[in-house]
Amino acid sequence: MGFERMTSFPTIIFAFRGGKDRRVIRTACEAARLLLNEWPTDDGEEFFTAVRTCLQVLTGEAEPEKLHEAIVSAACEAGVAAITTDLRLGILRISPVSKALRALARDPDPVEPLRLAPYRRRHRQRKWLARS
Repeated sequence: MGFERMTSFPTIIFAFRGGKDRRVIRTACEAARLLLNEWPTDDGEEFFTAVRTCLQVLTGEAEPEKLHEAIVSAACEAGVAAITTDLRLGILRISPVSKALRALARDPDPVEPLRLAPYRRRHRQRKWLARS
């Protein structure tokens, strides 16, 4: 049973302790070190799933994308901010989403259009037309 130390997946950035401590994870080996040595909690179902999946990826029994999702889920469980790209959607994803952002997404306030004086509008239009 050989270990694939350089098994890589999309980059994940973790922000610990209010953003003062950050870690960037690119490979399964880095993920294993982070989970076993620096993870803030060593209990929880998602944490154990991430450790198990990490071992499976290192031994070649699972795909790296599975580890990517397991680590992001463990970060949500531990309250650690995880910034990553969503491969299926092709977008940047930040987890966990704060309660304030969730509330805003469910019930957004109407956005008022920007009201400019007529001379300011003409000035801004000329400025943008000059750029093209």
